[in-house]
Amino acid sequence: MTALEIANLALLKLKASSLSSFNDSGYVATLVRTYLVFISDEVSLEYDWQFAKKRTELSENTTATNNTDYDHIYDLPSDCLLPRKLKGDAEYMVEYGLLYTNADSPVLIYTTNVMEMVDDDGDGTTPDVPQIVSGIDIPPLVEDAIASALASELAPKITESAQLQQQLAQAAAGSMHRAKQHDAKLVPETIEDPVDWGSGV
Repeated sequence: MTALEIANLALLKLKASSLSSFNDSGYVATLVRTYLVFISDEVSLEYDWQFAKKRTELSENTTATNNTDYDHIYDLPSDCLLPRKLKGDAEYMVEYGLLYTNADSPVLIYTTNVMEMVDDDGDGTTPDVPQIVSGIDIPPLVEDAIASALASELAPKITESAQLQQQLAQAAAGSMHRAKQHDAKLVPETIEDPVDWGSGV
């Protein structure tokens, strides 16, 4: 699915009219543009998804002041939503967007963002519309989880129905559970880097 198709799936769950594009005028289109990337980030952070996992050797920051007991400072990747661990299980901590560790040339395993706002109107200044990040292939069950979470978020704003929001929230929780179960099946029984929610020391 495209980002627009995921948005329209959410609107379908609300029994609302679909969008022809993110540039449609009106209150609903504005809501979708405002919330879709935010909701996709929430879903990405909810679990250590295989499709959103990346690993990158970090670049050392030699200009920042180091007031910690760690030897090195590294810049986090610009697309890092959440650090999961350093390869080799080296200890680390993150402060103000910088990673501190004693490891040399560390490789960070992290969750990346899967959607972003892009400049669609060509003005070169303001990101206008949501788009799936190039190279990211969101699994169908996760697409449904994002759409369900978006529908739950938009329900009281579009329908003013607390009951519908509650129903959609329950449906979103079910979608998330199914997506996690499927993702867990993609992990070999013996892996080098098991799931680790800890953000270091």
